[in-house]
Amino acid sequence: MQFGRAHGDIHWLELMTRDTASATAFYTQVLGWDYEEVDMGMAEPYRLLKRGDEMIGGLMSTAGIEGAGDMGDRWLPYFAVDDVDAAAEAVAAGGGQVLQPVFEVPEVGRMATVADPTGAILGIITPAAQRQG
Repeated sequence: MQFGRAHGDIHWLELMTRDTASATAFYTQVLGWDYEEVDMGMAEPYRLLKRGDEMIGGLMSTAGIEGAGDMGDRWLPYFAVDDVDAAAEAVAAGGGQVLQPVFEVPEVGRMATVADPTGAILGIITPAAQRQG
C-alpha cells in the first residue's frame, strides 16, 4: 500500500484496542511491522507502526478513554484531504456526520473523525507538511 498526501489518499491507519500487547505481537509477527513507543500522555505509550523506515500508522490503548468499552477494538483509516475544514462541512452536507470536530495536532496536521451516511467511521486529515508547502 502506498500512503500519500494527495486528496483522497490513505494517509494513516490507527488501531484502537483494549489489548495493545496482543495486537502488537500479532502485527509484528503476521505483517512484519515494527513499532516505536512515544509518550503522548495517555494511559499507555502510543505505538508508531512502521514498515521499514516508513511510518504507516499507530496503535493506541483505549484504556482510560470514556465510552471506549462500548466501541470495541477497531481500525480507523485517515484519508488526506486538501482542506479538512471544507471536507468536514462537505461530510455534513452530504448526509454524513462529524463525530469529532476538526482539531489540530502540532506537527501532524488538522483532522476530524467523521461517519459516512451508512455510519462507517473514518478520519480526514490535512497533513501539516501539506499545509506548509
